[in-house]
Amino acid sequence: MRFLIATSLLAAAQLALGPGGATAGEGVKPKAVVELFTSQGCSSCPAADRLFAKLSYNQDLIVLSMNVDYWDYIGWKDTLAQPMFTTRQKAYALARGDRQVYTPQAVINGRLHVVGSQKYEILNAIEKSRQEDIVLSLPVTLTNLAGRIAIDVKPSEQQAEIAGPAEIWAFSVQREVTVPIERGENAGQTVTYHNVVRKAVKVGDLKFDRTEPLTLDPAAIAPEADAVIVLVQGIKAAGPGAIYGAAEIGLR
Repeated sequence: MRFLIATSLLAAAQLALGPGGATAGEGVKPKAVVELFTSQGCSSCPAADRLFAKLSYNQDLIVLSMNVDYWDYIGWKDTLAQPMFTTRQKAYALARGDRQVYTPQAVINGRLHVVGSQKYEILNAIEKSRQEDIVLSLPVTLTNLAGRIAIDVKPSEQQAEIAGPAEIWAFSVQREVTVPIERGENAGQTVTYHNVVRKAVKVGDLKFDRTEPLTLDPAAIAPEADAVIVLVQGIKAAGPGAIYGAAEIGLR
């Protein structure tokens, strides 16, 4: 699959991927949230899917894989795609002002994008995005209360003022999904996707004076989910912005 845009190389970074370990979760402050926009109909995407499989085991990172639907017309309907993921990817491009939408595309901390199969560009983008003081500065605590997820975000008044308007979203994630692809550019391949988003819901808005945790009801969690990832994300007039806080909690 063609890349629709060209991306520039960023300055070198020295963040180790790490071969394994626990995924980022409550009590662990992640260094980055990395979103992959991918497609079963994109011949360039399997390389990015394999890279994100490795990234998903890094406890310093929170990884989300979202399949888009705009390649369905070329012969294979993506079995994991949801229109809302396409909408999210396009909203990022609009918010950034570059309107660059392509697959595989990695979006780092809601701020930067690079080709999703390029490991070192992703690492460079992680380091560059972390230069902003507000990025991942808000603590997020998740607690499983008999199937209901309590979401506690308590920014200081100063942090809330710096952050500006922000929303709290919960993403239901399935750790692994293996898909045999029968038609299209990847016909005959079997691809395993990691940290696949099966459902995304807005839980509430960021408020520095909130005294009680928000609660995510079990009905808001996808039945296939192995984990829930919560993002606190700034909102611009044009779309989503920097990610101010993030946490992950396992369900199984």
